[in-house]
Amino acid sequence: MCFLAEEACFKFRHIGKKCETYSYSNMMYQEAIMSDSQTCAICISYSGVSNELIETAKLLKNNDVPIIAITSIGENDLSKISNVKLSLTTREKSYTKIAGFSTIESISLVLDILYSCYFASNFDNHFAYKTKVAESTEKRKKTNIIIDEISD
Repeated sequence: MCFLAEEACFKFRHIGKKCETYSYSNMMYQEAIMSDSQTCAICISYSGVSNELIETAKLLKNNDVPIIAITSIGENDLSKISNVKLSLTTREKSYTKIAGFSTIESISLVLDILYSCYFASNFDNHFAYKTKVAESTEKRKKTNIIIDEISD
């Protein structure tokens, strides 16, 4: 699921919002301890009981960091600690699932909605910043008139 968080961070960074992901517990713990109420943490866990994430969430809570939990339907440790819970579709079992098809799509959708809402909260500035970054960094030649900016 880390790749979904990384993709969301990529989007947030391109509109000027600092965003980081941490897959190692030591990094999560350190960042949680150094965070404050000006930070917002988005914690993603299908089960909501992963030890490292729960310990990190407790550290965040101790520092008055608002926590948005993206987790399964029903109560779990993460949802109890968080300020806001955004529920995932809960259709897959822990051990007998073939793959996390619905979980991955559900997490992706929730993160896209969060990003869209944040983008819309200051649309003009976010759009201008994103456009400036794209114009400065995307130097590939476009040969498809459909995606060419000039054709609009």
